[in-house]
Amino acid sequence: MLTFRPFELAHKPMIDTYFKAYPYNCSEFTFANVLMWGQDGKLTWAERDGALYVKLKFGMHAPFMFPPLIKDFDREYIRVVDVALRYFRQNGFMPRFRSVNGPYVELFQKNYPQLSLTLDRDNCDYVYLAEDLINLSGRKLHAKRNHIHQFTSQYAYEYIPLTPDLADDCMRLYLSWLEDKNVNEPGILGEMKAIQILLPNMDVLGVKGGCIFVRDKLVAFSLGEKIRDDLAVIHIEKADSSLPGLYAVINQQFAANEWADVIYINREEDMGIPGMRKAKLSYRPHMLVEKYDAIWRP
Repeated sequence: MLTFRPFELAHKPMIDTYFKAYPYNCSEFTFANVLMWGQDGKLTWAERDGALYVKLKFGMHAPFMFPPLIKDFDREYIRVVDVALRYFRQNGFMPRFRSVNGPYVELFQKNYPQLSLTLDRDNCDYVYLAEDLINLSGRKLHAKRNHIHQFTSQYAYEYIPLTPDLADDCMRLYLSWLEDKNVNEPGILGEMKAIQILLPNMDVLGVKGGCIFVRDKLVAFSLGEKIRDDLAVIHIEKADSSLPGLYAVINQQFAANEWADVIYINREEDMGIPGMRKAKLSYRPHMLVEKYDAIWRP
């Protein structure tokens, strides 16, 4: 039987042995991600016989898991999945795995035809060439250059690296951003808690940040981490939406100042939100990280 526990900072070295066992492209398989979104017991973990099981439970919805993660890809994966399936059944839940990607797509197909794989388009990550986000070259990104010019023609700004001592400024901006939002919208308050977890623990988690100041006021910030030598993930990006072009500025400046040494930048998924999908597509992604749901089909 699997015994699940919450993610804590002290677990990072052990959990990282699984997350770093393969060069994943997806944003989920990072310790910062599971810690920041795992508050209030939403994400928990268990380890058994060289496999890591991450369970997710949101609200009244039935729990699901990430694909069980392994370090030895030559082992018999069917036995690893069997442990998860027994857990689901013993607790009265239909087996379901989400964010099945990378090598696990083939492992599921090979070992478990009873688990039907369906592309989860809303959960696919957008990956860009870092040089594209930094230089914004070419006709396809002309509009982004215009947005930046619109901002810089009106405002004198300063970009500085974000450090934990600016946490209060970041939270003031976030609370201002919340004013016209529905706090009951899924993920809104969870994101606020995620920021509160990331900011004081940036050094331990290996998270970098950047922010924009206008007239001595923090008006935008972003947080991300390098998960491979050639790939960074952007976890959080917030800006004062009353300043036209500011989102384009923090996007470009964070990439230029903190991620010029990587090839790819993952800006995570769009969650099926039309406006977010349009914005992410407008930056012309290099590729989408395809993620699948695996659901038991009796």
